[in-house]
Amino acid sequence: MGSIRECRCCQEIPEMESLTVSTGVGCITDHPGFRSVCLDHYVLETCYHWYNQQYGRAIQDANERYRYVAYSMLVRWVWKWLGRDIRVTLPACAVARIREQFPSADGLYVGYRDPE
Repeated sequence: MGSIRECRCCQEIPEMESLTVSTGVGCITDHPGFRSVCLDHYVLETCYHWYNQQYGRAIQDANERYRYVAYSMLVRWVWKWLGRDIRVTLPACAVARIREQFPSADGLYVGYRDPE
């Protein structure tokens, strides 16, 4: 991870801890819902089309597009809705798993950014 802020375990986040405890897994990436919500490229492609229609932000590279949407879907799944310009730091385990599934061609990633 690019900063200390991003080196966070899912078990340090109460909303994620409750999801893992309720299903008996030790990590959010082992939760049965994680694969469907964050790693299924058919689901992510469908969500991306909705996002692009709403906001008009086209992302050409497929893996970049899937990563962006996967992070958004993780937030939607766990926190439901945060509101405009409200951001949370995602756990390193989830970010690493999404990056593993949808790697950057050049190995460079943006990481967490505060709202502009």
